[in-house]
Amino acid sequence: MLHGEKVRLRALEAEDLAHCLKWLNDWNVVRTLSAVWYPISRQAERAWLERRVLDDDPTRKSFVIESLSGQYLGNCGLDLMDPRDRKARVGIVIGLPEYWDKGFGREALKLLAQYAFDFLNLRKLYLETYAFNPRALKCYQDAGFVQEGVFRREFFREGQYHDIIRMGLFKEELK
Repeated sequence: MLHGEKVRLRALEAEDLAHCLKWLNDWNVVRTLSAVWYPISRQAERAWLERRVLDDDPTRKSFVIESLSGQYLGNCGLDLMDPRDRKARVGIVIGLPEYWDKGFGREALKLLAQYAFDFLNLRKLYLETYAFNPRALKCYQDAGFVQEGVFRREFFREGQYHDIIRMGLFKEELK
């Protein structure tokens, strides 16, 4: 378990199913995520969660973000881990809107980055986010991520195309 001042990162458990389903079926949460959204059934989410709980994919690590009091807040993780280039893609979501803009995501992101750099010996983390998501952009910049490029009108959501912003982070840039 990885501990900060506000949050800790822990392994996913089968008991997290109800928490995940709640935010996965909340349009206000998932509208900013990269996956193509559609209502998720309990059975489909259970199958996804069971694969993550087994933790048998060496290219991916998934965590639950919870408050120090044990409140489930969301998920984060690394995927597309590349051992040759020593990099991975970051994903994070605070699934409970009442915890947005309070620093929980930023601290979770920092804990995840420290784990990636200090334990997994990765040299670079990267992510993609939407230009229409200023909350995420601020969180990533506050953690030290630097914009590396823009994919113009790359993603269709809510009736129009949006830019995707690619950001990267090296260990020495982590704030």
